[in-house]
This record gives sequence, structure tokens and C-alpha cells, in this order.
Amino acid sequence: MHTNLAIGCQALPPRDTLKALWADLEARADAPFFLSWTWISTWLDHLPAEHHAELVVARQAGRVIGLGLIVRGWTRRFRYLPVRCWRLHECGVEALDEITIEYNGFLVERAHAADTRRAMVVAVQAQKGHILQISGASPDHDQLDTSLPQHLYGDGHDSPTHWVSLDDVRQHAAGFEGLLSASRRSRLRKSLSAYEALGPVRLEQANDLATARAWLDRLFTLNAQSWDARGGSRFATEPLMRRFHARLVDTGLPLGQIQLLRLCAGDQEIAYIYNFVHRGHVYFYQAGLRYGLLDKHDAPGYVAHLLAIQANAEAGHRCYDFMAGDADYKRSLSTHGGLMLWRQFGRRTWLSATERAVRAGVRGWRQRRQATADGDGERLAVHRTTPSSAG
Repeated sequence: MHTNLAIGCQALPPRDTLKALWADLEARADAPFFLSWTWISTWLDHLPAEHHAELVVARQAGRVIGLGLIVRGWTRRFRYLPVRCWRLHECGVEALDEITIEYNGFLVERAHAADTRRAMVVAVQAQKGHILQISGASPDHDQLDTSLPQHLYGDGHDSPTHWVSLDDVRQHAAGFEGLLSASRRSRLRKSLSAYEALGPVRLEQANDLATARAWLDRLFTLNAQSWDARGGSRFATEPLMRRFHARLVDTGLPLGQIQLLRLCAGDQEIAYIYNFVHRGHVYFYQAGLRYGLLDKHDAPGYVAHLLAIQANAEAGHRCYDFMAGDADYKRSLSTHGGLMLWRQFGRRTWLSATERAVRAGVRGWRQRRQATADGDGERLAVHRTTPSSAG
């Protein structure tokens, strides 16, 4: 437990000063890519002028052991009642927040990280009041729900995460395919063989900025095309998001933190994969997939991830992370899973207690309804597979 811990909120210092503070602490922290200076500085560069970030600093005996950036805004209770809130590394502007920070949290020194994180949440709430919102928080924040002082609460929802242990891939005699189910292996082999009929299949990586920029633009184009039938994709069409990722690539590629991959068969492009790489952890962020090349076994995303996972295992990385979301491809290609958290921390009042009770009731109703649906599905499956008396 920390002693003599001083936590305060202040205006942002000059950028060079903030960069030096952040980089120094980042070297002493178990920080994900989303808390790296590469991501944080790019976010600050695109923060709308009317949304001012403040710096939260935790010091012990003058030594900086915790940092975070909070922005004042609004959220809603019961969907309609506006209340003030502070967002960590978000601003409440949909076009920018949809860049979707994940593994979010305060940047804290790895020694006593849990205690520092908890103290910073408590201090921000005490000094700023209202609600502190942390979207896409790492699983480390789960313990905060039960370790806060009695006058505070933590509440929210979770999302499944899926990832591949690249150590397991390297250790298996058959590589990544050996970790998949027999049916998934069969389908992937059929797809790969079908693409090979178009020409030699190869996975390429962008190693210079000109190539990376061109591939990112092509990824945006394919992503927009594949989402057209579903009403379009903000990722592919929002100018602010395009500018954000163009800057992120320009900054991160020379540092080895950006991985842009292209899958081709002969002279036909199949897919583009956009990953972040940080301390041996590969984060899959987005893809641009070309559908329609094959009449059968058309699976550009599955094949691209198959080869990307194998390539990153060979490169010596330790994890290929599909991050939040429960899509079929994430479940079927992953070897491990966990949770990502969306949390609000605030002071216990009759209003917050009522809201939490309503949310708990809604969650319970949904879980019961899902359990009933699952039970009905199981009974229906049994009914369909039971031989009829007519034979």
C-alpha cells in the first residue's frame, strides 16, 4: 500500500514536458499500446478545441507513479437525465471516441499498480465530483468494483475478449492449425486451396510509409464496401477517423508499432490487416476484406488471420489479440479469452442506487430470457434429432 501519495489534477503542461513525463512513466509501467505515447499523443492532436483535457498526476515522494488525461462532458442516467462526467482518454465526441480505445486505464508504475489505480479513481471523484467513466478498461479494473470506499460505487458492463497465445503456436508441432478444431482446419484448408488456384498466396508487410499509407487507404475502401449493405461504417467514412489513423501510422510505423499486412493470390488482393504491435503484443484493430473472388470457400478474413497469426508467431511475438467483441471468427480462431470492462465510478446517492438497481434488474431479465431461449433451443435440437415413431 502506498504512503505519502499525492494526487492532483492540473492543466496540461507544454507538449514536450508532457511527452517526457509520459515516456518516463511508460518505461516503468506494464502499459498496453493504447496507453503508449504514440496513441495518446495522436489522440491529443485530434481532440476538438472546445474539449480541454486535464492531467491527473499521482506522486510519491515527488516521483511520478501515475498519469491520466480526463475530459469533462456529459452522460445520461436512465437514458434521458443528463449528468456531468469525466472521461478517461475519451471526450464524448462520437466521431473521435469511435476510434475505440481498449485496455484503457490510468498509466501506473508496475509496482503497487492496483493500489495506485484505485487511489487515482478515488482522488479524481473526490476532486472533480460527478462520474468518472472508463471505457474499454483492462480486466485489472474489475477489482475496483469491490475495493472502493463505501461512499463510492463502480458499475457497468463487460465484453468478451479473444486472443491467441503465440507461445502455444510455436510449441505445437502443427503450428497454429494444430490448435484449431478439425472442422475449422478443414474449412481453412479448402479456402486456402481455392485462393491458391488464383495464384501463389503470399502475406506481405508494409515496411515504408508510402506503402503503409496506400494500404491503409485501400483498407478503408474495402471496409466501406463490405459495410455498405449494413448502412455504412463510421470507421471507413468518418474524415476525423481517417485523419487520426493516417497520423497514427505516420508516427507508429517507424517505431515498429504499426503492422499493415496485405494478403494476395497472384495479382489479386484478398485482404488488408491493420494491427498494433507493442512489447510482443499484437492487437488486431481493423481489416479491409475483398469478398467475391471465390464462388465457394470465400473467407478472406479467416485466411488472412491464419497467415498473420503464423507470421507473428515466427516473429517471436507472444500474443495475437482480437480484443473486445464476440464475433464468430474471434471465438473460432482464438485459444484464450477474457473480459474488457466499461465502467462508471461515482458517489453513492439515492439516484445512483436507483439507476444501478434498474440496470441490475434489466440485466437479470435479459439473462433469464437468454437462458430460456437457450433451453428452448436445446429442447428443439433434441426433438429434431430424435427418430420419429414412424421410423
